[in-house]
Amino acid sequence: MFTIRKCKKKDISSVIKIENQSFENPYRENIFYHFLNSDKFLVAEVEGKVVGYIICDIRGDEGLIISIAVLRNYRRRGIGKALMEKSIELLETDVVMLTLREHNRAALRFYSKLGFKIKGMLKEYYENDDDAIVMKKRIN
Repeated sequence: MFTIRKCKKKDISSVIKIENQSFENPYRENIFYHFLNSDKFLVAEVEGKVVGYIICDIRGDEGLIISIAVLRNYRRRGIGKALMEKSIELLETDVVMLTLREHNRAALRFYSKLGFKIKGMLKEYYENDDDAIVMKKRIN
Protein backbone atom coordinates (compact mmCIF):
# COMPACT_ATOMS: atom_id res chain seq x y z
CA MET A 1 0.00 0.00 0.00
CA PHE A 2 1.13 3.54 -0.64
CA THR A 3 0.14 7.05 0.33
CA ILE A 4 0.32 10.27 -1.65
CA ARG A 5 1.12 13.55 0.05
CA LYS A 6 2.63 16.97 -0.55
CA CYS A 7 6.41 16.94 -0.93
CA LYS A 8 8.39 18.21 2.06
CA LYS A 9 11.93 19.56 2.17
CA LYS A 10 13.16 16.34 3.78
CA ASP A 11 11.92 14.41 0.70
CA ILE A 12 14.04 16.28 -1.84
CA SER A 13 17.08 13.99 -1.60
CA SER A 14 14.85 10.95 -2.25
CA VAL A 15 13.11 12.72 -5.15
CA ILE A 16 16.49 13.58 -6.69
CA LYS A 17 17.59 9.96 -6.35
CA ILE A 18 14.40 8.82 -8.14
CA GLU A 19 14.96 11.47 -10.84
CA ASN A 20 18.57 10.41 -11.41
CA GLN A 21 17.66 6.72 -11.62
CA SER A 22 14.74 7.37 -13.97
CA PHE A 23 16.09 9.77 -16.59
CA GLU A 24 19.22 9.95 -18.72
CA ASN A 25 19.03 13.77 -18.56
CA PRO A 26 17.62 14.46 -15.08
CA TYR A 27 16.39 17.81 -13.87
CA ARG A 28 18.82 19.75 -11.70
CA GLU A 29 18.24 20.00 -7.96
CA ASN A 30 17.14 23.64 -8.10
CA ILE A 31 14.00 22.69 -10.07
CA PHE A 32 12.75 20.62 -7.13
CA TYR A 33 13.41 23.40 -4.64
CA HIS A 34 11.61 25.84 -6.96
CA PHE A 35 8.40 23.77 -6.72
CA LEU A 36 8.82 22.74 -3.06
CA ASN A 37 6.17 25.08 -1.68
CA SER A 38 3.65 24.18 -4.37
CA ASP A 39 0.65 22.03 -3.45
CA LYS A 40 1.17 20.45 -6.88
CA PHE A 41 4.44 18.70 -5.96
CA LEU A 42 3.47 15.32 -4.57
CA VAL A 43 5.30 12.21 -3.43
CA ALA A 44 4.22 8.61 -3.11
CA GLU A 45 5.38 6.82 0.00
CA VAL A 46 5.57 3.13 0.88
CA GLU A 47 6.31 2.29 4.51
CA GLY A 48 7.93 5.68 5.07
CA LYS A 49 10.07 5.51 1.90
CA VAL A 50 9.51 8.00 -0.95
CA VAL A 51 9.17 5.85 -4.08
CA GLY A 52 7.71 8.30 -6.58
CA TYR A 53 6.90 11.92 -7.24
CA ILE A 54 5.02 14.21 -9.58
CA ILE A 55 5.26 17.93 -10.24
CA CYS A 56 2.51 19.75 -12.09
CA ASP A 57 1.53 23.35 -12.63
CA ILE A 58 -0.93 25.55 -14.45
CA ARG A 59 0.23 27.35 -17.58
CA GLY A 60 -2.37 29.68 -19.00
CA ASP A 61 -5.63 27.76 -18.91
CA GLU A 62 -4.05 24.30 -19.14
CA GLY A 63 -2.59 21.97 -16.58
CA LEU A 64 0.96 20.82 -17.20
CA ILE A 65 2.62 17.66 -15.94
CA ILE A 66 6.22 18.79 -15.51
CA SER A 67 7.75 15.54 -14.28
CA ILE A 68 6.72 12.18 -12.87
CA ALA A 69 8.85 9.21 -11.87
CA VAL A 70 8.56 6.07 -9.78
CA LEU A 71 11.46 3.90 -8.61
CA ARG A 72 11.87 0.89 -10.91
CA ASN A 73 11.14 -1.67 -8.19
CA TYR A 74 7.81 0.05 -7.42
CA ARG A 75 6.51 0.44 -10.97
CA ARG A 76 3.38 -1.35 -12.23
CA ARG A 77 1.72 -1.10 -8.81
CA GLY A 78 -0.62 1.79 -9.61
CA ILE A 79 1.59 4.43 -8.02
CA GLY A 80 2.19 6.43 -11.20
CA LYS A 81 -1.49 6.26 -12.12
CA ALA A 82 -2.50 7.45 -8.64
CA LEU A 83 0.01 10.32 -8.79
CA MET A 84 -1.38 11.37 -12.19
CA GLU A 85 -5.00 11.16 -11.03
CA LYS A 86 -4.34 13.19 -7.88
CA SER A 87 -2.44 15.82 -9.86
CA ILE A 88 -5.19 16.15 -12.47
CA GLU A 89 -7.66 16.61 -9.62
CA LEU A 90 -5.47 19.34 -8.06
CA LEU A 91 -5.04 21.15 -11.37
CA GLU A 92 -8.78 21.78 -11.78
CA THR A 93 -8.36 22.53 -15.50
CA ASP A 94 -10.24 21.28 -18.53
CA VAL A 95 -7.08 20.23 -20.36
CA VAL A 96 -3.84 18.69 -19.10
CA MET A 97 -0.70 18.61 -21.24
CA LEU A 98 2.63 16.84 -20.99
CA THR A 99 5.70 16.13 -23.07
CA LEU A 100 7.82 13.02 -23.30
CA ARG A 101 10.85 11.93 -25.26
CA GLU A 102 9.94 10.49 -28.64
CA HIS A 103 11.75 7.22 -27.90
CA ASN A 104 10.11 6.66 -24.47
CA ARG A 105 7.60 4.00 -25.53
CA ALA A 106 6.81 2.89 -21.96
CA ALA A 107 5.74 6.43 -21.04
CA LEU A 108 3.74 6.75 -24.26
CA ARG A 109 1.80 3.56 -23.40
CA PHE A 110 1.29 4.72 -19.80
CA TYR A 111 -0.09 8.14 -20.77
CA SER A 112 -2.22 6.68 -23.56
CA LYS A 113 -3.86 4.27 -21.07
CA LEU A 114 -4.71 7.31 -18.94
CA GLY A 115 -6.53 8.91 -21.87
CA PHE A 116 -3.85 11.26 -23.18
CA LYS A 117 -3.72 11.76 -26.96
CA ILE A 118 -0.77 12.77 -29.13
CA LYS A 119 -1.25 16.36 -30.28
CA GLY A 120 2.09 17.12 -31.90
CA MET A 121 5.86 17.08 -31.80
CA LEU A 122 8.50 19.54 -30.64
CA LYS A 123 11.75 19.19 -32.57
CA GLU A 124 14.99 19.18 -30.55
CA TYR A 125 13.06 20.02 -27.38
CA TYR A 126 15.37 18.42 -24.82
CA GLU A 127 18.93 19.42 -23.86
CA ASN A 128 20.41 16.59 -25.92
CA ASP A 129 18.24 17.63 -28.93
CA ASP A 130 15.79 14.71 -28.56
CA ASP A 131 12.37 15.44 -30.01
CA ALA A 132 9.34 15.57 -27.71
CA ILE A 133 5.86 14.18 -28.19
CA VAL A 134 3.16 16.54 -26.91
CA MET A 135 0.15 14.81 -25.37
CA LYS A 136 -3.08 16.29 -24.04
CA LYS A 137 -6.11 15.05 -22.17
CA ARG A 138 -9.45 16.80 -22.00
CA ILE A 139 -10.83 16.46 -18.47
CA ASN A 140 -14.36 17.79 -18.92
